Amino acid sequence: QYTAAFDPRIVGLTGSVDDIAAAAKGYRVYFKKVGDGDNYLMDHTTIIYVMDPDYRFVGVVQADLAPDAMKDKMRSLMSGQS
Repeated sequence: QYTAAFDPRIVGLTGSVDDIAAAAKGYRVYFKKVGDGDNYLMDHTTIIYVMDPDYRFVGVVQADLAPDAMKDKMRSLMSGQS
């Protein structure tokens, strides 16, 4: 539900804490729950992993890139010229 608020094509990760920790380790990313109750936050790595339609890894995009730079990087990845 959370990721669909941004774009329905985004696939979110869920599971047990141990499962998510294993996936984070596999992707070499960081995450940490900040706060308690219903209004907690998640501190996390901000790299965007780009996958093809068959869920194969294509590359990464820095989430803090300027819009034009992100567009150029995505086009490059999509064309196979990363």
